[in-house]
Amino acid sequence: MIKTADLDPNKNYIFGYHPHGIMCYGAFSCFGTEGRNFSEVFPDITPRLLTLEGQFWFPLHREHVMSSGACAATRESIEWLLTKEGKGNALILVIGGAAEALDAHPGDVNLVLNRRRGFVRLALKHGASLVPVFAFGENDIYLQMDNPQGSLLRQIQEKIKSFMGFSTPLIRGRGMFQYNYGLLPYRKPITVIIGKPIDVEKIPEPTDDDIKNLHQKYIDSLTALFEEHKVKHGPNLKLILS
Repeated sequence: MIKTADLDPNKNYIFGYHPHGIMCYGAFSCFGTEGRNFSEVFPDITPRLLTLEGQFWFPLHREHVMSSGACAATRESIEWLLTKEGKGNALILVIGGAAEALDAHPGDVNLVLNRRRGFVRLALKHGASLVPVFAFGENDIYLQMDNPQGSLLRQIQEKIKSFMGFSTPLIRGRGMFQYNYGLLPYRKPITVIIGKPIDVEKIPEPTDDDIKNLHQKYIDSLTALFEEHKVKHGPNLKLILS
């Protein structure tokens, strides 16, 4: 986890995490645990991972997810955290979601972002600063079966996603005692770069132009963060936005 700027504990933040990868291991490691000493790196900031509401439907699994401080990635949940929980909250939202998981192939960075503006609207409505986050290596820890747009497999996966709300990538990792096949992630580094916050003026009723302008500013900031750090962490990567 690499910090590029301090965060003011008197503000609230929405972290946009990219890319989704298969299981968001970088996000969970950095923001759902103290594995990278988040509380020391960002004192007085409380991270809140946002995940599918369905993660809280199943007993035992629900308690496991809640132990990391995670909350549902719903508008109601986000607004509660930004209005009822005081200041110093960092909401980590994986912007690309289930759709982006289907494009998680090693060496590729295909982000679903151009159509995702709901998080920008909420940031404006509550005056929460936006923080772009990019995880180099997130897509490299699993191999996914080829599923290009238009293929039969991709069409089936899209149907399941639209019906169930989550995607079903067909993946291969390593085993516990051998390296060729299994469900454990391959031993690849994930470097999570936390960018500089974009200060957001509170606008209770943002217009379409307000949302469009801030959304573009966020994209520009994320792109600059990627280009600055890819020299060291992913020199052959090319960022593609859809």
